[in-house]
Amino acid sequence: MIRNLVFACAIIYTLAFLQVNGRNVDASAALNRAAEILNISPPINWADYMGPPVTSGSNGFVKVDSCQLEAIMKNWSIPKEVFDSAVQSVRLLTLRAIKTSYIAQVFKFNTHSVNSISTLLVAVRMASSSTTLTPLFEIKYVTINTRTEIKKQSVRNVQTKCKRCNKCLWARECCCEDIASNQERDSTPEELDLIIQKMTSDQYTWFIKNKV
Repeated sequence: MIRNLVFACAIIYTLAFLQVNGRNVDASAALNRAAEILNISPPINWADYMGPPVTSGSNGFVKVDSCQLEAIMKNWSIPKEVFDSAVQSVRLLTLRAIKTSYIAQVFKFNTHSVNSISTLLVAVRMASSSTTLTPLFEIKYVTINTRTEIKKQSVRNVQTKCKRCNKCLWARECCCEDIASNQERDSTPEELDLIIQKMTSDQYTWFIKNKV
């Protein structure tokens, strides 16, 4: 069941997470439900704005206490710009963990250049052996990284240049011609959104193919 959708910013990254609660759901099932946020259709014309994306990932299962969490997460391929925010978010997630069900969250972040995005999926449950003094948490995580080359876009400029010729008689520079040139420009927000959609779609495909 979807509980909340929150967006937060950290330096040049955007950190988004979708929280899912479910009783009697194992870690993989919880992550599968959370991963639905990545299930979007790729734009048809994505190749006009980017090269073929390359996606890779990793996953694992750990049992840790809150003191070990930061050290463990350093191995999760989280971009350093949002690492502290990610650790704090997962730490807060563990505070809501109980022994009878998992809570899953999706963390998605990208740079302003949008040439790479990373998604971190986390499912947390309090370990059955956990005690009040030393709470232990079972955490299953998946990290998916996608990168691409953004194609240069251009705008067509036409300038009219005139010069003096035999036709001009008394007039000056009456012989004119249009000279066209292409000038590079940055991608528009709409084009960047298409790039992110394609990369996100590829991440969901990777998630499904790897049967996490």
